Amino acid sequence: MARLYLDHNVSRKLVEPLRFAGHDVATARDLGLAAAGDERQLLQATKEARAVVTHNRADFTLLHDAWLTWPAAFGLQLPPHGGVLQLDHEADETLSQVLIELLPSDGRLELGNQLLWWRRRLGWYQRVVGAGWDAFTQGFNHPAR
Repeated sequence: MARLYLDHNVSRKLVEPLRFAGHDVATARDLGLAAAGDERQLLQATKEARAVVTHNRADFTLLHDAWLTWPAAFGLQLPPHGGVLQLDHEADETLSQVLIELLPSDGRLELGNQLLWWRRRLGWYQRVVGAGWDAFTQGFNHPAR
């Protein structure tokens, strides 16, 4: 089971299929954070040990990179964030299926401090801070869509 936090820009129509697949899903809207900034979204999700699901690639990439690099520059350590799953825009049915395929119900995929981007025709990519994006396979086979 994955613990997910759907950003305000992700359709609420993903909630039920994800819950039906056994995942624990909260939304920014349900928590009264629909108008909150992305930094607050990531902080709330981290406090609740949830992975953020969003369409906002630019802002969450910046937040993820800063989360991992800035504390170390000052000899500090933050707890790991719960992960960020960035999705290209696509039909709700496709997005819910993509997430269900990625997230096994047994919780064997560790998302802490990970940023994954689902690209519509290319599948999942993993952020490598300072080096860009690498294809994400970690035991999963995602055909190009």
